[in-house]
This record gives sequence, structure tokens and C-alpha cells, in this order.
Amino acid sequence: PADPLMREHMCSAWTVTLHHQTLTTLADALRRVDRAPAAKRLERLATAVRADFSRLLLVDDVLAGYALFAERGAGQGAVQYLLHPRDRTTGVRYSALAMIHAILEGLFDPVQMRHHLRLIDEHLSGPDGARLFDRPLAYHGGTQRHFQRAETATFFGREIGLMYMHAHLRYAQALAHVGDAERFFHALCQ
Repeated sequence: PADPLMREHMCSAWTVTLHHQTLTTLADALRRVDRAPAAKRLERLATAVRADFSRLLLVDDVLAGYALFAERGAGQGAVQYLLHPRDRTTGVRYSALAMIHAILEGLFDPVQMRHHLRLIDEHLSGPDGARLFDRPLAYHGGTQRHFQRAETATFFGREIGLMYMHAHLRYAQALAHVGDAERFFHALCQ
């Protein structure tokens, strides 16, 4: 984030997904070396992370890229959703990586997973592959307003532009993960 205060109050769906993945992977490793009590503790934490993911980041059946929580005492409980259809700040409504990583980590139930794959198809797909966002972040000549890299990037294609190979490769991985061989092969051909 461009604003240091945002770092204290913003939550990324992608990093929550990575947090869940770390907890479950470590719990599995601990079980394999006969450390069940430690594994159970991490599994309880992972369950809590999953519940918070669904409660705080799935809004109107769409995963928000970020949730910006109000400072204590300043409308506490108020949440501003970024990279979501409710986003009135950046203009970006959909974020592929957040959705894709949630699919790969199994944080969606089957209905939510199919819904998010449809959202990717409808809003984040182009002839050259899956898009990072449904539209580029506004560029103001390098002036930072919301996100540092996106607003000051020297190369338009990676941080400001839409096609981002990492997102597309992860999309192909998600298609393979859910067993959609035909779409997976198509994504590889793109």
C-alpha cells in the first residue's frame, strides 16, 4: 500500500490464503513426525482462518482482493472492500490471484469454486489468458495513491497492465486442480 496506515488495517485475501496453507502444511508435517498436539493446535488455527476468510472476505458471494478495516474508534467495524464489485476507490472489481489461490487451497466450497471460475471466465479472461484484474489500476504519472508498484511501475505490462503471466499460470494450475482438463489444456495453449 502507498499509505503506511493501510498496512496496519488492510487484509489481503491472497495472504490469508497463504496463511491457511502454511498452517495446514505445517500441521500435516507435525503429524508425520508424531507431534499430534502441536498439529491439532495449528489445525484449530487453520479452521479459524478459514472461518474468518469466509466471514470477512467473501462479500456478496465474491472474494474481495483486500479488506480495509477502519481504525479503532473511527467507525470501528466498518470495512472497505478493494478489488471487489463494492470497490469505489480503485475502480477494480475483480482480482484473479485471490480467487485462484483460494481455489487451489480449497477455501471455497464446490458452489463457490464454480462461481469464482465463472467470474474469472466472465471478467478476467482474454484471448491471451487470465487477467490479473478486470481493468488496470489508474495511473497518475507515478503518483502513489493506493498501491506502490501498480502506480509507479516503469513497465506498464506487469504491474499496471492486465495480462500477468503468473496469474495465468496459476489459473491453469487451478483448472488442473479441479479436474477441468479441456480448459487446462486451452489455458496452456494460450
